[in-house]
Amino acid sequence: MRVLVTGGAGFIGSNFVHQTLATREDVAVTVLDGLTYAGSRSSLDGVLGDVRFVEGLVQDGALVDSLVAGADVVVHFAAESHNDNSLSSPGPFVQTNVVGTYELLEAVRRHGVRYHHISTDEVYGDLALDSPALHRGDAQHVEKSSLVRSPKSSRVGRGSTVTVSTCVTGSTSMTTTVECGRSSTAGRWGETYLIGADGEVDNRGVVS
Repeated sequence: MRVLVTGGAGFIGSNFVHQTLATREDVAVTVLDGLTYAGSRSSLDGVLGDVRFVEGLVQDGALVDSLVAGADVVVHFAAESHNDNSLSSPGPFVQTNVVGTYELLEAVRRHGVRYHHISTDEVYGDLALDSPALHRGDAQHVEKSSLVRSPKSSRVGRGSTVTVSTCVTGSTSMTTTVECGRSSTAGRWGETYLIGADGEVDNRGVVS
């Protein structure tokens, strides 16, 4: 199976790449990553020699089309997801989250390739129960992990936003099962899978 992973040098994407290569010998992985501020080759230390790495942007339609044409599955992690950054510089959010996703959708439609879009609440939207999930784990960018590392962390507004912290390895394990599982019931076309955990807490509780 040939798997194209967008954003594979980022936080969640790199964890998915590591886990896929550790558990599936029959999977060939291509990583497409723009290596923006939140992506780093070092996130793929130990497996970089086992993947095809392409530095590029998901909004590059010609590049995306050529890579999708050679894939059986596209797992789309690439996204701008830090809301504070969107206030001062919204352009990258539009280009990556909207234009980039559009280019991928058009490419998988043309080539008949399976497509799995992984997203946090900032891109996907609020969950029905108003409890967005926040991933934690290895290779996380400091902008997200500083909240739990710094005793001086601040909150936005009244701090009433509720989050559920989810270990990234649990989420990527589920993603690997859905996309690369051998069972015919591992994942179905058109399905939406919400991965969460117990332990809801608002931001006031996190920083207190």
